[in-house]
Amino acid sequence: MADGTRRAGNRHRSARLRWPVGAILLSANLATLLALFGDRWWLFELTTHFPVQFVTAQVVGLLYFAARRRLPLILFTLPFLAINLAVIAPYYLPGKAEAASAGPAGSHSLRVMTLNLLVQNDRIDLVERAILEEDPDVILFTEATLLWYQRLAGIRKLYPYEIRRIARRRHAVLLVSRLPLHEARALRSGASGRTILSASVCPGGERCLTILGAHPLRPGDASTSTLRNEQLLEMAALAAQQPGGRVVMLGDFNITPYSPVFPEILAAGRLRDSALGFTPRTTWLSRFPLFGLPIDHILVGRGVAVRDRRVGPDVGSDHFPVIADLAF
Repeated sequence: MADGTRRAGNRHRSARLRWPVGAILLSANLATLLALFGDRWWLFELTTHFPVQFVTAQVVGLLYFAARRRLPLILFTLPFLAINLAVIAPYYLPGKAEAASAGPAGSHSLRVMTLNLLVQNDRIDLVERAILEEDPDVILFTEATLLWYQRLAGIRKLYPYEIRRIARRRHAVLLVSRLPLHEARALRSGASGRTILSASVCPGGERCLTILGAHPLRPGDASTSTLRNEQLLEMAALAAQQPGGRVVMLGDFNITPYSPVFPEILAAGRLRDSALGFTPRTTWLSRFPLFGLPIDHILVGRGVAVRDRRVGPDVGSDHFPVIADLAF
């Protein structure tokens, strides 16, 4: 009698789970379908940023319904799962490391970092610790407000060369370097009015690397999505003009590599994503793996090789720093 009661209870709990699991699975499938039209409408484009989350939901759902032999739902889901796996596969296949490292061997090396400080963050101790441990040569700070600029006084002594647009709002950007910066300019994007920082470092005296940094708008509606895309393409056009493809483009771009806009940026700038071939990690909301997104980027030109690329520690911001070791 007790065994029968236990089995009945298990069946009841399983039935209660069937509807929420099914709803999550079908929602992931629908969002995957909408993502196929991400180049048509900004709301559809938002769904393109979550293929890893969709895969997680689909795998869990498939396992649940496979145990219950729900074959029609399984067969319906498999094509959507395949679509998402195809999107994220380049960032998980080890063979892509060669593509990421492609480029000349290079006699000069440079370690770069990009970090969104977050306006509300006050953990200068964590920021300083991460910088001292990683020891980058060049750092791009976004959301580098006047208050953050003052907090970074100790770090700025170690990086005496800088170019900035400091403001109270989130579009403040700051580029610091321990190497002299040449042709340093704070350009105004023709589309959004936001700043694009441009400078070159020449560790060998003759061979220089151009650095482009920015923090485009967050895509909250059709207008901001368009302005974000236009600024990124504007930066990419600048990258394509650099001699020998010796260029790095970095910052909080407010876009994931899964967006249909991202390949356009890479093609326009003749760039590669430094993340290819290295352990995939999110950079925004990284404390919550199921919700985190890789929206902070380091992109390189054909004249730059990527020796290593990683995501740094928690520094109190909602973003984690991204670091890359480059050769050119």
